[in-house]
Amino acid sequence: MQCPERDPLPRALVTAPSYETRVALWSLALLAPALGLACWFLWGLDWPSAGRAAAIGGLLVASAWLWLRLRRAVVHPLLTLVSLLDSLRAGDYSLRSISARRGDALGEVLWEVNALSSTLREERLRVEETGALLGKVLGSVEIAIFAFDDQRRLKLINAAGERLLAPRQHRGRQYS
Repeated sequence: MQCPERDPLPRALVTAPSYETRVALWSLALLAPALGLACWFLWGLDWPSAGRAAAIGGLLVASAWLWLRLRRAVVHPLLTLVSLLDSLRAGDYSLRSISARRGDALGEVLWEVNALSSTLREERLRVEETGALLGKVLGSVEIAIFAFDDQRRLKLINAAGERLLAPRQHRGRQYS
């Protein structure tokens, strides 16, 4: 089943920032007031200028490191989800998310994707087993069996049916 495509807007009209950019901007908006207040407090201390500058520099480096960790913590699980869904779409049901856990929203989504993958894998195995059994049954039956779809196209035929439909001049010949 193929997903319907949306009519994309012309690129000039689409100016919304990406999800990653919005996460980065909102986290900076949360961090900026506290960081500004801390820098103002540190600058007002009765320390030597080099000490104040080092403290503010350390605070900025620590804040940048925490900001990058937060951004990765938000974006990385979503990229994992994209990879899992892409593998499911491609028919690979063996991949699982190791970070799927109950209790948080994203963990629940990853848990459900893992459950969907297991269900699809079991269904595919069931279909393959049914097909193999059907093949054995059709091969062992000595009467002609034909199966047609709703447009009356021949979809399945057993060996007896093939022998019945073979032209008379070709019957009994060996093909390599």
